[in-house]
Amino acid sequence: MNHQQLDEFLRSLDAVEEIQIRTGKNVNDLEPLGFHITESEIGHEILRMQGKYFFDSGSIYMSKHHRFADMPLHNHDFIEMNYMYSGQCRQVIDGREIRLEQGQICILDTNVPHSIYALGENDILVNLIMKMEAFSTTFFWTVQ
Repeated sequence: MNHQQLDEFLRSLDAVEEIQIRTGKNVNDLEPLGFHITESEIGHEILRMQGKYFFDSGSIYMSKHHRFADMPLHNHDFIEMNYMYSGQCRQVIDGREIRLEQGQICILDTNVPHSIYALGENDILVNLIMKMEAFSTTFFWTVQ
């Protein structure tokens, strides 16, 4: 796949986005394994993503974040890297709003509550998630 083909693929509407662009509401495409509900320290409901949905065939998973609807507050027990391929996005990470611009990367630790405001047509966010052990062996090594 060359860069133009990748760009066309990332900008094309997937099935979830086709629904979200019409309704403006988040579609939970991870059922039935994807989420369960827990409570935060301040008593708010929070969705907990289940790693078993993503890691059935390896310890790293990559996807395009669905556009056109807010991603609700959630957390998980794996590392998440967000790469802003195009455009920008606003996220709330552990209660603090941040803005991610094209070309920037955000790395989220395990168990950090975060949400993402609806992305527009040209806002392409790529998610790379990995088990903690994959992150450790990929990004850190010991020099002897």
